Amino acid sequence: MAFSYTQFNIYEFTTMLNRDTPDLSPCYDVNSVINVQVFFRARFAEYYVPAEAGFKQSFLTSLVRVTSLNSTLRVADLDVQPTDDDNIVVRFKLLDKPAFKGDVAKMPVMAPNAQVFQEIVNAINSGKFYINVGET
Repeated sequence: MAFSYTQFNIYEFTTMLNRDTPDLSPCYDVNSVINVQVFFRARFAEYYVPAEAGFKQSFLTSLVRVTSLNSTLRVADLDVQPTDDDNIVVRFKLLDKPAFKGDVAKMPVMAPNAQVFQEIVNAINSGKFYINVGET
C-alpha cells in the first residue's frame, strides 16, 4: 500500500494581489532593484484618466518591445501620476534577473537589469519608446 501526501506553501502578503501584474519584488534583493521614472509630455487628464488599464498595459507592452525583457514580471510597483504641470510620470521598480534557475525545462536567457535600463534610456532618446493608448 503506497501513501502520498501534498505539501502546501502559504504566503501572507501585506499588499493586495494584482492579478494582471503580480509584484515579485519581495523575492529579490533590494540592492539589485533599479527605480525608474519615465516622463511623458501628455496631459494626464486626457490620456491616462479615461483609459487607466489600457495605458498601463500599453506601457508594459512597450517596455517589452524596446528591451530584452522576456516578460513584464520583472516590472514591479508600476505607478502612474500627474506631474505639477499635468503631464504624466510613470514610476516602477526594474527587478534584476533571478539569482537562481528554478524548475523549468528551458530557462530563457535573461538580461541583467542594468542592461535593460540602458535599453529603456536608448529607446527614449532615439524616439522608439512610445505608447499607443488604445492598445491592449
